[in-house]
Amino acid sequence: MEARPGRREALLRGGAVLAALAAGHVAEGADRVLAAGDDAALLSTLALLEDTAVYVYTAVAPRLVRAPLPGFGQPFLVHHRQHRDLLLRALRPLRASPPPTGKAHPDAVPSASGEDAAVAALLAVEGRLLGAQYAALAALGDQSLRVQVASMFGVDARHATVWRSASGQDPVPASFVTGP
Repeated sequence: MEARPGRREALLRGGAVLAALAAGHVAEGADRVLAAGDDAALLSTLALLEDTAVYVYTAVAPRLVRAPLPGFGQPFLVHHRQHRDLLLRALRPLRASPPPTGKAHPDAVPSASGEDAAVAALLAVEGRLLGAQYAALAALGDQSLRVQVASMFGVDARHATVWRSASGQDPVPASFVTGP
């Protein structure tokens, strides 16, 4: 008799398929989480992605000049700091060492100056986070951790909506893909 995959394994596979169908940044974030093993590794991966978001927001938010964009940079930066710090605190009960944070991530910051490059970088970092959070929702074994990550997912989805709109994209994609 063929063994059926467990719930966690089935959800991971489903998340990987969905991530593969999504945009590159979302898939990249999901791939990072899917490579992690247990809840502690998943949380560490999410914390490092949030730390990257803190770095990117700090580096590129000053490039936002069109109203109302400058008003979003600082509050969104604070959200990502809070997310990172919560994820690091969540590692303590798991007796896991926190990953090193506060490091530079220059590869995540565009070399091109200007607002368009800044918005693209912010949308990319939010996409990676959304992909990683989506995958973590399926992979985390602890319900309370899933609730915390789901809360972050909702906030980061709103961030992505702002940056999609600022980049001229439809801020809320269609419910269904149509056409060829």
